[in-house]
Amino acid sequence: MPSTGKQYLDDVTNKVKALRVHFMLQTRKLPDNPDIIRIGYRHFTVPFSKLDNNWSPHYHDFKLQYKELRRIIAKTRLENLSTVITGIIETGQSRLDRESIKFHPTVCQELKKIWEG
Repeated sequence: MPSTGKQYLDDVTNKVKALRVHFMLQTRKLPDNPDIIRIGYRHFTVPFSKLDNNWSPHYHDFKLQYKELRRIIAKTRLENLSTVITGIIETGQSRLDRESIKFHPTVCQELKKIWEG
């Protein structure tokens, strides 16, 4: 255990930063949406039966949603990181730079698996 309060706080901060990096790396390994057929990097088709009530391409593009997760994690202050990630898992949405982002339930499930380890 570090001998001073500052050393202890630095140690905790470094561990949280390492956790952030680990978390961001893990999102790069998550699977793509199995319900879509990619026909290009940002182009894909979705069967009508899989659209649910959300026709937004962003909602069905898991690669883009994982990228948004990494952007949110990178911009979130360390002391708020747990609250933000838990909020995304529980509500399926987040706000960043005045933009509201709705995450697919499968993306939230994958996020939960990483978070709960």
